[in-house]
Amino acid sequence: MKRLEVLGFVLIVLISLVFDFLYFNYTTDDAFISFRYAKNLAEGKGLVFNAGERVEGYTNFLWTILMTPAFLLKVDILIWHKIIGIIFSVLTLFFLWRTGSKILGLMKSSLPTTFALIPPLLLALIPSYAIYTVNGMENPLFTFLLTLFVYFFVEENRGFASGLVAGLLSLTRPEGMMFFALGVLVALFYRRKGNYFSNLFWSYLAVVIPFVIFRAGYYSDIFPNSFYAKLGVPAWLRIKSWGKGYLVGLFRVYPYTIFVWAAIIVVPLLFNKGSLFLFPFFGFFGFMLYSVYAGGDMFPYFRFFALVLPLGALSILGGLVYLFADTKTLKQIHYAFLILALLVWGGLLVRVGVQNFRELNRIVEYKPFRTRPLAAHWDFWVSIGERLKEILPKGSTVVVQDVGAIPFYSELNIIDPIGLVDSTLAHFFFRERYNDYYQGYLSFETCSRVHKFVRDYILEHRKPEAILYHVDSRDCNDLSISFHYHYLYIDPRFLSDYKEHTRFENPEKKCVYILYVRSSSSVPAQTPEITTPTIERQRVPKRSKSYILY
Repeated sequence: MKRLEVLGFVLIVLISLVFDFLYFNYTTDDAFISFRYAKNLAEGKGLVFNAGERVEGYTNFLWTILMTPAFLLKVDILIWHKIIGIIFSVLTLFFLWRTGSKILGLMKSSLPTTFALIPPLLLALIPSYAIYTVNGMENPLFTFLLTLFVYFFVEENRGFASGLVAGLLSLTRPEGMMFFALGVLVALFYRRKGNYFSNLFWSYLAVVIPFVIFRAGYYSDIFPNSFYAKLGVPAWLRIKSWGKGYLVGLFRVYPYTIFVWAAIIVVPLLFNKGSLFLFPFFGFFGFMLYSVYAGGDMFPYFRFFALVLPLGALSILGGLVYLFADTKTLKQIHYAFLILALLVWGGLLVRVGVQNFRELNRIVEYKPFRTRPLAAHWDFWVSIGERLKEILPKGSTVVVQDVGAIPFYSELNIIDPIGLVDSTLAHFFFRERYNDYYQGYLSFETCSRVHKFVRDYILEHRKPEAILYHVDSRDCNDLSISFHYHYLYIDPRFLSDYKEHTRFENPEKKCVYILYVRSSSSVPAQTPEITTPTIERQRVPKRSKSYILY
């Protein structure tokens, strides 16, 4: 490695750390699902969300296991996950650089090896990469393993290592199996010989099969619970209602990317069938199509896009290999064009990053290394969970729509009306081809059947001590559009058995949650209390009934 390249890589890492620093106080609510599983595992309760209920409500097994030491070592999980995420982010940048350099060498490209720094540079400049490095999701581990897989895959004699890494990738997210399958197809296209395929398959199976056996034995299923909760609706409906909008939204936020990728990637690669960049190219664009098929997701700044950014960056390098061929007369013009294009692109990326940073901190006051907040106006979920822990007796069961920070900090048993961590509801939704987010597209008969089943399940079968009702209308007198609760508020059993206990308001004084407590529970009856969250924690006199959230 040349000294100039090493210095360039150090500069790229510093750029990446600056973005990580900007988003350091952002932790997404769904990350606390994995944190709760990890905490229960560390406390000897098993890999469960609720003690005694074996439901695989996560899809990131390896990431969840990596979170467990934080609870064993008594380290703040909000610090732990960010440190782990940044470590994997830096490792991703390093192996992305080395992968690019290796490919340039194997293909005997005329480009100098300094061009291998382009993929990590582009990655470091994309705000989505930094956001998902520190927000608590499994993205940094997945992108690292995906990059490491490509690093081994481009060599013909590394089948064993490629299979092992692909296995770990599949344990991090189920989509890892897709990349393994793509790797097999590309290897067949390359006509790799010898024992490459046997090493690839056996090493992959050595990692994946034990996990499948564990999953089937421990959870009595071969699929994660979210598979049933999310993918019951027909594919065409997912694509029509959410999927295509997800892709359109991506190009609205990063509008210039489609032109850069079309010019630099597509045309050169289509005319070079032996390219070692085929896997990154088809992996990146194939995963974008998969995200449309899956219906996208609800996370900000395109989590699926962030997962495969290393492949997109390598694909750009692949296009440059062929754009800058051995034509000496045009080489200087090509280099000048490249530098100009990268500068413009980098400037646009930084601009988008600043916009994203302002949006994330629009309500939450930015303070470096302040890890307590979540995101924007959801910052107070932590304190709602802590307040529930104070109100309800230990071991109580409560219905909660948001199954992240509130369950984590409340330490109560949870009934999830969406079905992510409830196998009964998830399997029923799957059989009915139902999902809450698609109610407007489903038949009245299907929705009515589901609403009745959920109400019966909660009020007759489970009979929770409390129901934390999410008020989508932001008006405590209007619960009609709280669609995750399936019209519980008009059920006679709810009206007779549950009484209002506490209202939770957001910083704008809008009603967000109402806590209803079962009349026969041991929770003392009282005049309904109103709590108002603020951004900063405030001391409240003990005689006051108001509770200030932060």
